[in-house]
Amino acid sequence: MRQSMYNDSVVVSRWFGRIGNNLHQIVYAIFTAKLAGKERVTPPRGGPMRQLFDLPESITIEPDSEFRTRVSCSFRDERYYYVHCMGAARADYTKVVQEYLVPHLNSAARYACQREASSSKHELVVHLRSGDLLNSTHKKSAMAPCSFFDVLINREHGFRQVRIITEPDHRHPCLRSIANTSVNITVQSVSLAADACAFMHADHLAMGADSTFSVALSWFNTRPVTIYDPFGKCLRAGEHICPSGKRVMYCIPGVRAVRTGQDKVDWMLNYNSSRIRKDGDQCFE
Repeated sequence: MRQSMYNDSVVVSRWFGRIGNNLHQIVYAIFTAKLAGKERVTPPRGGPMRQLFDLPESITIEPDSEFRTRVSCSFRDERYYYVHCMGAARADYTKVVQEYLVPHLNSAARYACQREASSSKHELVVHLRSGDLLNSTHKKSAMAPCSFFDVLINREHGFRQVRIITEPDHRHPCLRSIANTSVNITVQSVSLAADACAFMHADHLAMGADSTFSVALSWFNTRPVTIYDPFGKCLRAGEHICPSGKRVMYCIPGVRAVRTGQDKVDWMLNYNSSRIRKDGDQCFE
């Protein structure tokens, strides 16, 4: 599946995957329209995106000559979300979603996001995705050990308020170990709108697995965001002052090894936190 361009519109022929992938689709379609001087983006009908957004038949794109002078995008393969854009900063993603998607939030999402925006809590939001990942051998199915969250909460950052966003079945192996810490823990799996808006407004976001969902939703936050990522390459990149937010990488030896079922669960539950170290910061522009 690829984006197509007809006359004055970039047309996304169909949705691929779930909401996280869909957000990548629509944002890269808007990027493509800006670069090609197209006036509209035409999204597919239906699909997961409609659970959060009342998208129009077409989205009108404003000319952006400044964007065109510094950004170039190319397709890595025929599937849209492997678009590679040089020169695009996180601020460009935030600007696009604020301008072209926030106005189309549906009523449930708008209400949930208003509640999140009114909160002044200093908290760590943890995304614990499990489901099919526990038995998957896909290269993106790696899951962080439970001790990674102990390091974030107790060893390095001293968060006293932690909110866990997870699936309704509450089967993630790390739920119990995190709940046993001494901080104030909230486990949330209320509704798609409530969970999505929590990610949209999270200033501190911890990843339990690769997720286009929570990362793409973090683009909606106009404040500096810190993302804690357990999949660092152990390069010791160093710490930096990052006024616009950052991705904090952690070195966890063996985290990318393929494991399934009980082997994966045992590894997650028993990984020694002394082996985990901060790998460095990647500043957002």
